[in-house]
Amino acid sequence: MRERQPGRKADLQALKTLWDDPLVKDAWLVELDDGRRYYTLKPLPAGKAIADLSCVIDFEFKERKVQLAASHVRWKGRAPQSILAQRVHQELSSLDRQGWEETFSTVLEHLVAKPSGDGPAMEPIVRYTLLSRTLAVARAGSFPLSAAWEDVDQKLAALGVPGNLNWLQGPDAALTEYRGAIEKLLDTLADVQERRRKVEELTGRVNQARLPELRWVGILFREEDKWSILPPVGQPAPAVGSGLFCLVPEVDQPAGVVRVGQVQQDAIQWDGVALSRLVAGRPVATAVQTP
Repeated sequence: MRERQPGRKADLQALKTLWDDPLVKDAWLVELDDGRRYYTLKPLPAGKAIADLSCVIDFEFKERKVQLAASHVRWKGRAPQSILAQRVHQELSSLDRQGWEETFSTVLEHLVAKPSGDGPAMEPIVRYTLLSRTLAVARAGSFPLSAAWEDVDQKLAALGVPGNLNWLQGPDAALTEYRGAIEKLLDTLADVQERRRKVEELTGRVNQARLPELRWVGILFREEDKWSILPPVGQPAPAVGSGLFCLVPEVDQPAGVVRVGQVQQDAIQWDGVALSRLVAGRPVATAVQTP
């Protein structure tokens, strides 16, 4: 409850930081005919040969100059991740109108799509990072998305790709194995439309579900070794059969709703595992099924 944002289902700050990174949002690319790639944050002149290029060599944006022969430049223009970043920002700007599931289904579809035309493919390590981190936020805000994409999240994590790989180094031998494993996995993700349909189906089921409402019925009261509930003045004790719940703080985690017992005919049956969670004065609620 504390982490919910107005009108949204999860914190988007991590996503904004990711997609606003200059090497994602503002990168330009020169690719040579031997596969070498050079990235710059300065727009490349259209239709002009490039002799000297100041290319970025690390994530602190340090640069070095390289000499390029026009005859060896296979392609130059905006980097694939920057083209994608523009589309993603457009989708996220419509989040409140389109809804979480529709927005992120489209974003994830863009992320796993194969490049069209003769433009270069995105650097696999960049694509892996964008997909895994975007998927984490998407799943955190939606049960349907979490269920439909859980296997992909697990497979990405199983690759064990370190988070500090300097993909700007180009055809570095140490990166070849990771790039191959990432591309192999991404080539299997051709079922995005089926995943979208699953998200839509689960979203419909969630929207139709009648969720119980938690209503405050009193506070925990202890007299010697006996626990009971002290209801507010003028209000009756909770009805027989009612489940009892408390909002319990966790170490280094947000508080969670925990079932602590059930009202029986003559007494309260406290859950054994919940006895250690009982604290005098802690508010107690029951779950009420509303129409």
